[in-house]
Amino acid sequence: MKHTVRLSPGRFVHLDSYYVSHETRLSKICVAALTLTIAALTAGALVGMDITNPTPTHYDNSQR
Repeated sequence: MKHTVRLSPGRFVHLDSYYVSHETRLSKICVAALTLTIAALTAGALVGMDITNPTPTHYDNSQR
């Protein structure tokens, strides 16, 4: 945000101030972990796999 500060009659200073982000390393790690989890679940769903259940389900396809 730009604003002007008056120093004395006829003397001004133009200042730019920017939003300060208070992101911490922990918040960045949590966002990255959440993003990777969602990406893994989506990738598993695309190939028809349930990555939350690592034991595969076996179906009996024999002729009776």
